[in-house]
Amino acid sequence: MAAPRHKIIARLILAFLVLAGCAWFWRFDYDRKVSTDILELVPSDEREPELALVRQLANDKVARVVMLVLRFPENKTAAAGDEVKALRERVTGRFIETLRNSPAFAEVLRLGDTQAFVPVGKHIFDKRLDLLLPAKLASWKIEYETSPKQVGFIHWAAEKAAFELSAFLAKPEAMAFQDMLPSDPLLLVPHALEPWQAFSGLAGAGNDKGNVLIWARTTSSPLKDEGQGPVFKAVADAEAAALTVGKFELRWSGISRFADASRRRIEGEMSGLNLL
Repeated sequence: MAAPRHKIIARLILAFLVLAGCAWFWRFDYDRKVSTDILELVPSDEREPELALVRQLANDKVARVVMLVLRFPENKTAAAGDEVKALRERVTGRFIETLRNSPAFAEVLRLGDTQAFVPVGKHIFDKRLDLLLPAKLASWKIEYETSPKQVGFIHWAAEKAAFELSAFLAKPEAMAFQDMLPSDPLLLVPHALEPWQAFSGLAGAGNDKGNVLIWARTTSSPLKDEGQGPVFKAVADAEAAALTVGKFELRWSGISRFADASRRRIEGEMSGLNLL
């Protein structure tokens, strides 16, 4: 009779240990013990220029930018054109107002407004050497390597910059950048704003094409939980509020969406490892 009694005692001890382990796992603070912040994978003293640039851009305002598009049904009856445009304006106004009232967003601007480009342009100009110069030098390096090498790269780049500046000054749009050119002779900002000009043209014609473009900046970094869940909820709340006024289709993108997918993958892998 001693052997069955020992088996029962051993099973009870094992069951107690299993319950104790489950209770410990239940009380385990995953948010504090296991981080899902992608930036923590990059050391703060990283010397590799690519990873250092990732950390710098992640902490920058550029990483917090969110682009949203409100797509309205096309109006095929010209008679109700003014009424449809008024409805689109009310829907857009409700959407933007709801986003601005959310603490998850620090700034929300409609790109059809010229005022929307003021903070964006100022930020690009202030950070032009960090954001635009590496790409400029890389494109020049590729062009230099494919051209006959009569002089060194430095002399070639100086002649290239002088030629581009001379050609740009002959264009009418150079008048708009005359105060900026002494501080930006490499034309980093004017060349960077070329696609934005086409983008603003699309935004300005958005009401006719059924598109309204919105530029927004989140309060928290998109690589942190505060810059993901609250942002998604704010966008969903703004969409729900605007749908009460009129129908539209929302499409939006931002680094927070990619970071959220990465975080979910990390959590899934950690759950699988804990199960094993």
